[in-house]
Amino acid sequence: VAFQARDFATALKELKPYFKKKRQPVKASLMMARMYLDGLGVPVNYSRAYQYLQRPAKSGNAWAATELGKLYLTGSGVMQSFDDARGWFEKAARHGYAPAQVELGHIHRKGLSLALNKITAYAWYNLAAASLAGEDRDAVMGYRDALGGSMTPQEIDIAQARSLDWSERIEVVEPEVFSL
Repeated sequence: VAFQARDFATALKELKPYFKKKRQPVKASLMMARMYLDGLGVPVNYSRAYQYLQRPAKSGNAWAATELGKLYLTGSGVMQSFDDARGWFEKAARHGYAPAQVELGHIHRKGLSLALNKITAYAWYNLAAASLAGEDRDAVMGYRDALGGSMTPQEIDIAQARSLDWSERIEVVEPEVFSL
């Protein structure tokens, strides 16, 4: 309740006892991660955020996996590793989490940790755009369409078929995200 009310000092006091126990609730870990990622009531500390993201990400929380991927992608709080970033994004993307799919599009478009692959990048952007709305959807469609301008019609057809194939294999799981 304190977290949602943006009373982060109280939220921090209420959350601390949970971390003295052997098994911490996932919700508590997610809230602490969010606080350290965004500097909510605590200084921004990516290393601490990383610690709180580990367990939820490993247990399948797509938001936590995506945030871990971002830390690895930028080298914030961890040693930069495009391979680890891609792995976490793929884990979240398999659950239908559009922000992770967008990040995979960027990785394939830029050729980070693997060869540049326009078809795969386009497919990830296409898949993400299908589940987003508003400005987020428009931005991802812009990435996709800009990339499509440098592709042949046959490459676009392959990418669209690939995203359709992937969409049929995705097990959509709504991640717990603590937004304000």
